[in-house]
Amino acid sequence: MAAFYIASTAKVFWQLGQEVIELGKPLILQCTILGLDYIPKDKSRQWTGEINNRLFTFNGVSTCPSNYTEILEPPKTFKIYFNSTSIYNLNCPYSCRVGTMFDEKFLTVNESNFVYMPTARTTKLIESYNGSYMLNFNIEKVYPKPTCHITVGESMFNSSMVTEQKQGFLYNITYYYKLSKETQYCGEYLSVRCIVSSRHNRLYNYTVGQLKQCQSGKNSHATAVIVAVCVAIPALLVILLLVSNIHSICKRKKLDENNTRYHAVSLDTDTKAVSLHIQHT
Repeated sequence: MAAFYIASTAKVFWQLGQEVIELGKPLILQCTILGLDYIPKDKSRQWTGEINNRLFTFNGVSTCPSNYTEILEPPKTFKIYFNSTSIYNLNCPYSCRVGTMFDEKFLTVNESNFVYMPTARTTKLIESYNGSYMLNFNIEKVYPKPTCHITVGESMFNSSMVTEQKQGFLYNITYYYKLSKETQYCGEYLSVRCIVSSRHNRLYNYTVGQLKQCQSGKNSHATAVIVAVCVAIPALLVILLLVSNIHSICKRKKLDENNTRYHAVSLDTDTKAVSLHIQHT
């Protein structure tokens, strides 16, 4: 009678066999018998579920070993191990059974058990400069909704969420940020930091790049003056050198003319002719 009472109070219970679910990574569901010290050997074990309530495993035999298998952990537990989690494994019913005892319920994702991290491929940026710097930061797929900040140099600013859409149970979110005092952060590096799940310590960092170098009107004028001076000085030197060369040539020519002298050096008394000799000195 006591044995019958213990058996009648026994039941099975399944739960998530891991802390957090992530797409593309293994999924483990764990079934435990309660009210007994072990799983009776004469009772069958099976896992069924998903949309069509299909059979996954029966007494350790998998209907698709490449996708899922049973893990038996005596004396009271057996698990189903999916090699890679897909969206088709989530938000659907599962049932574990021992003999005639079973536990059936939905595997529902929520912020406590599921994380979908963004990637560079699912992140898009739109930057614009119109008197101030503006950034639209779009994450196509993420769960749960992250909290994002913009970091400029050593300063951190909050961003505003402007749109939110659902793709199944994933979010498509766009954040907006405007840097009004852009001149204070010229040339600084800008990045985005998102807290996706504080519960599971999941952070997403995205480097945007370097802000444009900017100059005030005074600096621009000074730069123009410096450039003009740098161009004028070599030109002036060339002109002075040219003038100096022309002056030297003229002076040399004048000296050559002054050094030419004429002398009457002989007189022929018979013919009364005078011979002139030109001497260059």
